Amino acid sequence: RPGEPPRGARGRETMAMENLPDRSESWMFEDDDPRRRVTEKRDTKMPNTATFILHKEDHTVADLIRMQLLRDDLVHFAGYRVPHPLINDVHVKVQVKDATATPAKILEQAVEALKGEVEHIQMQFSQSFARPDDEILGGVV
Repeated sequence: RPGEPPRGARGRETMAMENLPDRSESWMFEDDDPRRRVTEKRDTKMPNTATFILHKEDHTVADLIRMQLLRDDLVHFAGYRVPHPLINDVHVKVQVKDATATPAKILEQAVEALKGEVEHIQMQFSQSFARPDDEILGGVV
């Protein structure tokens, strides 16, 4: 019939929309419990190694953390993987050279260093808008 979708098309569209999860479920926690955001799994096959599962995160955060970890002289290995594109978890693996430092402590230091860098960038960004335009352009208007 003219003006109607082909048979079966309406049913598939409705079914697909019913199965679609709410977008906020991919990044928002139901409760704000920080212990649920990261899970640590100690590696029994490799010494001084742990895998941290960052829940509801993606490549953006994982790569920043990996790069920060690799700046640390105590880190022997740092890498990450996304187990499946539809699952919003990232697995970050950290191996430290020395048993005096734990992978959890090194990860915590890396995250704190990243927080400091972000705060510094935010401050510079805010200050750039606080100055008059002629000061930004070096007096040339």
